[in-house]
Amino acid sequence: MCLLAICMSSLEKCLFRSSAHFSIVLLVLLLNCKNCLYIWEIKPLPVPSFANIFSQSIGCLFILFMVSFAVQKIVSLTRSHLFIFAFISVAKCGCRRVPVLGHKGHFEIFQSSPSF
Repeated sequence: MCLLAICMSSLEKCLFRSSAHFSIVLLVLLLNCKNCLYIWEIKPLPVPSFANIFSQSIGCLFILFMVSFAVQKIVSLTRSHLFIFAFISVAKCGCRRVPVLGHKGHFEIFQSSPSF
């Protein structure tokens, strides 16, 4: 679970960096395409159409950031609650070793034993 949290955190950092680079590259690409349309004497996109495309792409980036922040919050809450649950269960119940597949000394797991 901790590995998942670490991977999600690094994924969010990469997404934030890559989305910032992506938006800059997209803006430069759109401006270059607009200049190419002028060179080819093709009528460029009308301003309302360009604004519509740009606002939709910004909306998609905003949704991506909202989902990313929600996942980050869920992962941090899960990480802290999982640690508390594990600490309480070990402190209250204790642990005992249980052999798996009948091989004593091999493939042992820890299992909580109820305290009566």
